[in-house]
Amino acid sequence: MKSTRRRWFFRIALTEGLACFFYYLFAPGGSGSGQLFAFSGFRLGLIGLTLLGCLLCLLPLIDQRVAARIQSWLESSGVRFALLLGTQTVITVCFFLLRTCRLLYQTTADYAWFAARQRLLPLGFWLILLSVQLLVLLLAQAMPRIREGFRVERVKWIRFVWLMAGGVVFGVIITVTRIGLIKDNNFFGKPTVPLLEWHLAAAFIFCLIWTLLEVRGKLPARANRFLPLLIWLLAVGIWLGIPNQNGFFSPPGRAPNFEVYPFSDGSFYGHYARSLAAGMGFKGAEIPPRPLYILVLAIFHLMARNDYGMIVVLQTLLLGLLPVLVYQIGKELHSAGAGVMAAWLVIFRETHAILSAPFAHNVSTTKYFFADLPTALAAAFFVWVLVRWLKLRRADSGQAAFYALLSGGALGMMALIRTQSLTLLVVVLPLTLAGLRKNARRWLGQAVLFALALLCCLMPWLLRNQQITGKMVFDHPMTQTGEMAASYNLGGLDLSREPGMNDGELTEKLTRSIQENFRTYPGEILQFIGAHFFNSEISNLRLFPLRDRLDSPQDLIHPRVAFWEELGNDALDGTNLLLLALAFTLIVLGVSAAGKASGLAGWAPLLICVMFNLSTAIGRYSAGRYLIPLDWVIFLCFAMGAAEWIRILLRVSGAVAIKAPIEVSQPVLKKGPKPIRYLAALLLFLAVGLLLPLSERLIPMRFVPADRAEVAVRLGVDPADYAGEGAILKKALAAYPRYYAPGEGEPESAKQGYGVADYGRMVFLTLSPDGFDTTELILDQAPAYFPDSATVWIAGHENGPASLADVVLVEDGAAGVRYTADRE
Repeated sequence: MKSTRRRWFFRIALTEGLACFFYYLFAPGGSGSGQLFAFSGFRLGLIGLTLLGCLLCLLPLIDQRVAARIQSWLESSGVRFALLLGTQTVITVCFFLLRTCRLLYQTTADYAWFAARQRLLPLGFWLILLSVQLLVLLLAQAMPRIREGFRVERVKWIRFVWLMAGGVVFGVIITVTRIGLIKDNNFFGKPTVPLLEWHLAAAFIFCLIWTLLEVRGKLPARANRFLPLLIWLLAVGIWLGIPNQNGFFSPPGRAPNFEVYPFSDGSFYGHYARSLAAGMGFKGAEIPPRPLYILVLAIFHLMARNDYGMIVVLQTLLLGLLPVLVYQIGKELHSAGAGVMAAWLVIFRETHAILSAPFAHNVSTTKYFFADLPTALAAAFFVWVLVRWLKLRRADSGQAAFYALLSGGALGMMALIRTQSLTLLVVVLPLTLAGLRKNARRWLGQAVLFALALLCCLMPWLLRNQQITGKMVFDHPMTQTGEMAASYNLGGLDLSREPGMNDGELTEKLTRSIQENFRTYPGEILQFIGAHFFNSEISNLRLFPLRDRLDSPQDLIHPRVAFWEELGNDALDGTNLLLLALAFTLIVLGVSAAGKASGLAGWAPLLICVMFNLSTAIGRYSAGRYLIPLDWVIFLCFAMGAAEWIRILLRVSGAVAIKAPIEVSQPVLKKGPKPIRYLAALLLFLAVGLLLPLSERLIPMRFVPADRAEVAVRLGVDPADYAGEGAILKKALAAYPRYYAPGEGEPESAKQGYGVADYGRMVFLTLSPDGFDTTELILDQAPAYFPDSATVWIAGHENGPASLADVVLVEDGAAGVRYTADRE
């Protein structure tokens, strides 16, 4: 910094400081006594800090030794880096403090927060001015290095500008048309659980430390080797260390057992898993959604003997691999620092999601039987091997073909958890076609391996369903194709199942209705697809904390309300839009840097995330839990942007050479693996695919069915009373027994049996080769004995979605209790 510039900087800073000092002296308010200079302790403290700042600005102007010492400090690249980072930190902290006071006053109407903001505003404004002025001076001094950096990394900055311009265009389109802001239907979701401010600060500090160790070469190789294990241990330890927070999908235990059971979507998947674990297949000959997740859940049920808490532990041990894979992707595309930050953001968000379960709606956690996080795990594995494939192919490595095979298998496993994952082929195909002209023969071989592994995963399931329905049906017709057909049914076509129609024929009928509605109403359908797509993209960016309320300072650490669900995308004020723009800028910077360092591989995660959101929008869904399978990509890109920004500051300060490349993980150029490895991988993916239909035969059924006559004798009822249509006489296994007293029910649930009713009833799920359903037993009082997984003998009648029992005999081992419905 030249001496003239330095003197002017301190003169201006001193003038601003004195203005701030005199404002505090003569501004109205203070102790409330009405006397001049009768100040409160808080105001005296601010006056003291301002006066101290003025003295620090005065010293270099009156003492040349201090000025010389400052000049010598500024010759150090480390000091320049600290000042560049420090000025931005001061701006951020001051902005955060002033915004926090404003939000607290707006929400609570407590005048003390308004007064605190008014008192902090002059000092905060002065500190921001000082930081901006110092930042300008430092950048002016570093201008030669900045010009050189732009010249060396011209490609990256051109991409950055184009992406930012694209973001501006989309912003204008959304502002003008309001697309993505106006609600379309009930599945037009809200943002899911976001990060908190301190999560971002902590993760950035981890990234900063790791990046500094990397660039200085002080990071031992052993540290990177053991880091994935450490990340897994931290994730599992933190998540399991939080007790289950009872919420809608995991309500508190009820009589008679007072045990926690899954509810709603969780019990839907749990019902399928328990059927498979009991040797009854996927509820007999049904075609379930998410078959691979149900299989894994069934294995956990067998290992934990249906204990919900132990199953959650096993599931958490598996899902703890998600931040590990995100770290690996960040390391592959940018640096270990970016990977560390991305992994911590995943851990922090899941921690916040678990704690938010009691009051938030768009929640999917490791403690629920939901397919969202398992899909995220499968997606992270797919993206990781795809990135490796693209990088190895770029380096002309012989290992590229092996990773092509792994990519196909990974996508197949992901599709067996979430069918829409197959739409990602739209992204994979162009990325892989980029290598066609360079070596068509090699590209064709890799494409064949990719397709072969994909088919190994999917064909056994398709053949199983073809044997049942006579059609190549992939997914549950009513929960997938049926819901999409209902959403598209603008023409009011008949979507009901006709007599004798199987799942395959129903799927064909529903598919034809979708096609017919699209031909008739293309404009309307494209409009709601666009609305849901933009809603998802906006909500994805809102993974960062955007608030318009703050009930107490404690809510900065642990919120007690779902503030992210109360603030609509169409109600974001200027401050929140600014924060959204800053987050978008860092994401774009991360993608641009990854693209420069890793070529097409650097673009793959973001393209896959966008495509997945588009496929969700095509189904007329958006935001909420539908984002969770791929929203970790936003954390990844943001972390790469933060790590890249740190490296830019290091280059600008002179701490790192301008031409120093990003230390991304580079593939090793060597021959491909032996054929036995290809065969082993193919057999592994084939085993995954075969295990789905084979599990229905491999898991023995220990339950002994009984015919109607035997059930009638056991219950002591007249078979003639249960001979008509809809009558029930069956033996089954009971799952998730809950008793609801008159006037009780699960909050916000309208499902038959679980909603609030004026009568007492025992509600439980049944598993039997004769059928799988929900059963209500009307009782005035909670039964004393009704264990989970007990054998039940039931006489009753169908009654819509839930059967109505007249008599239930509950047996568990030698014990047995008979209950008769209490009816007037």
